[in-house]
Amino acid sequence: MIEGAVEVELDGDAERLGPDVAIRLSADQTRQLHNIDDGKVRLLLVSVPE
Repeated sequence: MIEGAVEVELDGDAERLGPDVAIRLSADQTRQLHNIDDGKVRLLLVSVPE
């Protein structure tokens, strides 16, 4: 469980979400989690071509 704000970047558009967020990735997406020094987590969604 990740507490605090989550920043989601999809197709180059960043969107800040609240602490209660469920993100479901489809089979053609991969995810990368990057820890940020201030304790926030950046979730980068990358589409993968078939």
